[in-house]
Amino acid sequence: MTEIAYPLRCQHCLANIRELNGFYEDVEGWTRCAKGVNHKPLPTVNAARDAPSEQQD
Repeated sequence: MTEIAYPLRCQHCLANIRELNGFYEDVEGWTRCAKGVNHKPLPTVNAARDAPSEQQD
């Protein structure tokens, strides 16, 4: 039996999560975290770098 990878971390509760059918699931199979909201992955360094910045003229 192969071990399932959980490569992401929830930004609310820091649980290990993975994407499954458009939702994020933790190791126990829950899609909601201890904070009472859906799991959401931590933003990555690339996402922060690639996000449009606000330019001030």
